[in-house]
Amino acid sequence: MLSTNLNQIIHFFLFQILPYVSISILITASLLRGLLVPYSWKTQSSELISQSHMKIASNLFHVGVLLLFGGHCVGLLTPASWLSGIGLTPPIHQIVEIIMGGIAAILVMVGIFLFSKRRLTDFRVRAITRASDWFVLSLLSLVVTFGIACIVDAILYGRSGAIILLLGEWARSLLSFHPEAWKLMINVPIWQKIHITVGLIILMSIPFTRLMHIWAGISLPWYLIRSTQIMRANNGESV
Repeated sequence: MLSTNLNQIIHFFLFQILPYVSISILITASLLRGLLVPYSWKTQSSELISQSHMKIASNLFHVGVLLLFGGHCVGLLTPASWLSGIGLTPPIHQIVEIIMGGIAAILVMVGIFLFSKRRLTDFRVRAITRASDWFVLSLLSLVVTFGIACIVDAILYGRSGAIILLLGEWARSLLSFHPEAWKLMINVPIWQKIHITVGLIILMSIPFTRLMHIWAGISLPWYLIRSTQIMRANNGESV
């Protein structure tokens, strides 16, 4: 009985409370950082120091991330009946997830590998690398690794698409503030649970790391009207 209750408490916290906490921190902390320290809202790019492998790593990583983000949004937030209406039944949806998700995950992992190699082997880049950079790379590696584990699990055991239906219902239940959304996650494979949990941790970390720059495109109008940033050369003259 104790283990059952503990399991329910863990699931309730991770899949009912944590999603709302993560999104609240993401939005609130991002707004505060944008208002209080607007010039910290940047990638802190090291490309000016060294461009070694940067272009290919950046392109692979960002293309993969965009594919994964778009796929997750469509797969989780679109009602299954709508998808079935256009011929994307759960089994077909599962196959698409395996193929497209696998390709995107490989792109991201190659990008992360090149980013990490560059930070380890280029002494100038390594000198300006912060602990938060390794923290972000570790989290991204972890979430993609468990995402790949989910794909492998789907290939071996879950090609019916049943898990996709559960995950989609869970995500949409959270959007409608259903108080028992967490119960849908009890029978989901452990790989999916860890994948989602790490993903929520990444959401919370965005306002406090270089990942903050993902808001730049959305906030472009604000960027265009904000005060000019003054740069000074070594001789003290404004640039």
